[in-house]
This record gives sequence, C-alpha cells and structure tokens, in this order.
Amino acid sequence: MTAVILLILLFALKFNYQTVYLDYLISFVLLISLVSLGICLVVKKLLILDIDADDRWFKEGDSIKLKMMIDSPSFHTDIIPIVELKCLQTSETQTQILPCEDSGTVFEFRDLKPGTMVLSVEKVRVSGFFGLVKLYKKLGFEKQFNVYPKKAPVNYRYVRKTFIPGEGEILNAKGDDYTEIFEVRPIQEGDDLKHAHRALSAKYDEYIIKVGSDSRKSLYTYYLGDGEEFSVMLDLLGQVAELREKMIKDEGAYITAIYKGVQKELVFDSQLYELIDEVYRDYIPQEEKP
Repeated sequence: MTAVILLILLFALKFNYQTVYLDYLISFVLLISLVSLGICLVVKKLLILDIDADDRWFKEGDSIKLKMMIDSPSFHTDIIPIVELKCLQTSETQTQILPCEDSGTVFEFRDLKPGTMVLSVEKVRVSGFFGLVKLYKKLGFEKQFNVYPKKAPVNYRYVRKTFIPGEGEILNAKGDDYTEIFEVRPIQEGDDLKHAHRALSAKYDEYIIKVGSDSRKSLYTYYLGDGEEFSVMLDLLGQVAELREKMIKDEGAYITAIYKGVQKELVFDSQLYELIDEVYRDYIPQEEKP
C-alpha cells in the first residue's frame, strides 16, 4: 500500500514537472516494490513458526506466555505476528504485535481474568524493504483454556447446613469409621470378628460387634444461582471454592453444590473444576461456541 501511494504521488509530480530525475525515481521505486513483493512472497511461502504456549491450569491473576520461533530466511524482511487473547464470555480482547526474532519472541499476557480464554495467532505480517510491501500469512493457531476465579468470602445465605440423618435421635449414620462407634449389637452373618467388642463379648458370652459411624458429620450444600450475570457467577464460584477449602480442613464435613437443579459432589479438585467448566460453557454466547 505504501509503494502504491508513493507511485501515485510521483506520477502526479511527473505531470507537473517533466524531469528525467522523476523518471529515474519512479523506475527505482517500481523496481524496489517489485523486488520487495517477490521477497515477501518467498518468505510467506517458506515461513514456519514454532509455537510453544503454556499448557497448565490457570487461576485469576496468572500469566500465559506464547513463544514463537522463525524457521525461514530473513531477506531483510520484518515478520510481525498478531497475537490475540479473547474472553468468550465477555468478548474482552487484548492484542499484542511484536516483531519476531530468529532467537524467538515471547508474547506474555499478564493478570488473566476469569473465564474461557482463546489465545490465537490469526495471521503474520510480512513487510519488505522500507515497509513498501506488506503481505499477510494466515496461521490459524488457537489455544482455548479456562481461567478459574479466586476464592471469595462466603456469603452463608447461599449455604444450607444439614446433618446426615441417622437412626432414632442419633444424628450420625452407620459407616466405616471405627474411631467413633455408632452402636454395638450381637454378631450377624457377614460381620468381621476384628470389630468384636472384647469386654462385652466376654460379659455376655457371645460375640458383640462394634458398628462404625459415617465420619461425615454435616453436609454443606451451596446453592448456585441460575441466570445470574457472569460477574455474579464468578463471585459465587469463588465462594464455593473457599467453602470447599474450609470444609476439607474439617474432616467431618461434606460439601455439595446445586446448579440448575442438580446436586454435585465436590470431594475432589477435579469435581470443582468440572463444575466451573460447566458454568463457563453455559455463559459462552452461541455465536462464540466452537
């Protein structure tokens, strides 16, 4: 585009000032433009980019790096990738444009916001001598990943605490934890003698078996909103993560979350991430979904 504009200006001058020097200058610019175009076409054909992006879990405030290496002759050309980071839920976009060096160029996006992010290199700009000619090479590199929200102070109006039901007036239930005895009873078929109560067995002259309890003393259920704004949902998910961490420290607690009418256990980290992934998918606009 620069070469075209320059040639138009020179031809306009030529009509007003008939000099041999303008003819020489026009010929020179035209020659340089054709050479630059040829070089750009060659580089565009030979250009190979080795792209290395971080591949891990990301949390709010983290950074992601994209390293790009060139494997092509330079021919005095500038190779400039256009890298974009976009949040699918909010459509917020960040763009970085840096010249690519033979030794490698690192693109870094810091202070990531929560949401489903797409890191992409849609095209690379190849510029010839003095920027007279510019061409674009499509790459189509794309990496999608989730950024998980930070933990947030728990608003307990979203939480219901209940006791796991037992028998009679006992709040606990039968289970496999023998550090707390739920009840004792005469031996039944299938009982393991290692759980026999020695003192009572000797007293009644028959095997008395200890029955263990369920170590989960209480159940915390977090009710996630449905149809809230995405920013509100991020805060709620941060509260779920904070509540889960607190309950893990209390070995007697058990936590679930209810989302869209379905109760989901949050015993393992992977179950928490699956819940967040599901919420994120629900907030991606239809036109943005892959």
